[in-house]
Amino acid sequence: MPLSSVVGAQSIIKPGVCTSSTRPAVPFEGQMIYETDTDKVLVYNGSAWYANWNLPWGMVTRATSSTDYTLTTSAAIATDMTVTFTAIANRYYKITYMEPQCQTAGVTNGDTNTQIRVTNAAGTLLNQGWLRSQAASQTVGTITLVSTSTFTAGSTTVVGCAKTTSTTSAPVLGRGAAAAGPALLLVEDIGPA
Repeated sequence: MPLSSVVGAQSIIKPGVCTSSTRPAVPFEGQMIYETDTDKVLVYNGSAWYANWNLPWGMVTRATSSTDYTLTTSAAIATDMTVTFTAIANRYYKITYMEPQCQTAGVTNGDTNTQIRVTNAAGTLLNQGWLRSQAASQTVGTITLVSTSTFTAGSTTVVGCAKTTSTTSAPVLGRGAAAAGPALLLVEDIGPA
């Protein structure tokens, strides 16, 4: 019977209500459920349950660190900012890497440059940025790098890295009590490709 000829309470299409452990055993493509234990609305795509494909799915994973980190001139040393997640093919992911402070000591203006990078586990560059130092003993400021990427389906690792150009006075990524807050590496699903 077409929906236009259904009247009354039967005309309201409602998702099935279940829990994450009591999903329908034999779902059909397009079937929608609401999980009471996770507060998720999911749709069956013929092979798996997903949030609505055409919408952003929000935060996927994140890492934070409150430990100060002294930079070196080595190529993009990892700064303990690493996350791993299961990527879905044909989805865009927004990666935000933020360091609250970059502190230099005993340098003149422009003497030290700090590079931050976002890479995958193999070191392939996804995005990079540079920050030039200020006067001696100055807090250079917050460094934020945002990148948008798609990934091959499966386990994916993203790394926030940093290095310096100075061999005499390496900057410190300030994350402790004196800083504006901890470092952050955030991955968000922002929608279909």
